[in-house]
Amino acid sequence: SDPGAVAGAVNAGALVLVACAGLIIWFRFRGIRLRRAAGLLEILASEMVRAPREFSYRTLKSATRNFDCSRIIGHGAFGTVYKGVIAETGAVVAVKRCSNESGGQGKAEFLSELSIIGALRHRNLVQLLGWCHQKGRL
Repeated sequence: SDPGAVAGAVNAGALVLVACAGLIIWFRFRGIRLRRAAGLLEILASEMVRAPREFSYRTLKSATRNFDCSRIIGHGAFGTVYKGVIAETGAVVAVKRCSNESGGQGKAEFLSELSIIGALRHRNLVQLLGWCHQKGRL
């Protein structure tokens, strides 16, 4: 019964307990981080699905029946808003067509509007599904 051997055994046992406790804590926090990361990925994936995409002019022309006057639902300073139905999804949409008469100022305002609407999410606001810029037309 050497006092040094007893002290060494007690210290070794304490070291093993501290190491085990450290491993348990590390694995728990790692699991929490992994669950948080998985949750974050899920949120990002859902945002990617809702992210605005580029539509072809042909798709929007078809959705609004060639921008038919009977499909007009409103007028703004820089364009006309048409009701449309996207054929591939059946989604009822509002399509704003920037008028050529509005010039550079109109296009700047239109692009500003796109960036604001694209960043907002609220149940009382329309969601920006996409945009189109082909052949100089917005």
